Amino acid sequence: IIRNGKTIGYIQLRGSAACHTAWAYLKLYSPAPQNNYANAYIDRYKSSYTLTCNSAGGNKAIQRGQTSCYTSQIWDKDPYKARARASFAGTNFQAKTGWY
Repeated sequence: IIRNGKTIGYIQLRGSAACHTAWAYLKLYSPAPQNNYANAYIDRYKSSYTLTCNSAGGNKAIQRGQTSCYTSQIWDKDPYKARARASFAGTNFQAKTGWY
């Protein structure tokens, strides 16, 4: 993730071929400066179904001093696809993966 010309972390779409699930993982290279600083999302293709780090099974949005969060898992077997997104508090800035 490049924000204001600086690489600050990455967003990953992770998955399990055995379980046919996908989830989002957000990693920051420096500790968050405030509570609820960033959140990750897992979106299902052609659906309004979205989970965040704050959803049941996630580990909550990134708080002051923390560097990562993950969402719970969604079903991701054909014909479904998913993508991971990251958003940051107080901004319209987002980073996202492609659909896989």
